[in-house]
Amino acid sequence: MPRVQMSLVTLVVVLIFGGCASIGGPPSFRLPAGSKVQVTQELSAISGARVSIQYGRVMPRKQITRVDPHCQFFVYRSQEEMRDPLVIQPDTFTVTRTFQRQHYAWAEGVQFANAFTSGDADPTRYPTTIMELTSDQQPEVIDLRCAIWGTTFAEGYLTLNQMQAALGDLVKLQVATNRD
Repeated sequence: MPRVQMSLVTLVVVLIFGGCASIGGPPSFRLPAGSKVQVTQELSAISGARVSIQYGRVMPRKQITRVDPHCQFFVYRSQEEMRDPLVIQPDTFTVTRTFQRQHYAWAEGVQFANAFTSGDADPTRYPTTIMELTSDQQPEVIDLRCAIWGTTFAEGYLTLNQMQAALGDLVKLQVATNRD
């Protein structure tokens, strides 16, 4: 087989089987608007405006393992409220919008990134999926963000299965289906 044909065959095989590495949806999977995020039990943090979850349990932000998926609920709180304990009650939140962006990595209180660096393969930036949420009972809960700090933008976003594995039984993701 001529070299050009062999290269094309190799490229096709890589493209076909390369897509099989991601389970639970493509790396750019986004939970569609109308999907549900069901918190099955009370989630609490000592203080602040976020509750971090990894390995299916609530964890202090500084103890998040960089190389594994994690998710964080963000809550709108005043400066005075930041010192108080944070509690998210069991509830079903509706996803109003999902988008993805690059964030700069923070772990163990140390920022890795220089805000002026650029390039998709910058190891200090990580891909984050952000799900904006709404609930009549807890309107202060504004979004759920899922990522792996130990990845780079070039490696892609979390799949649905990776997000659900990070959340465990504490939170269930229910994908909306558009049936017209």
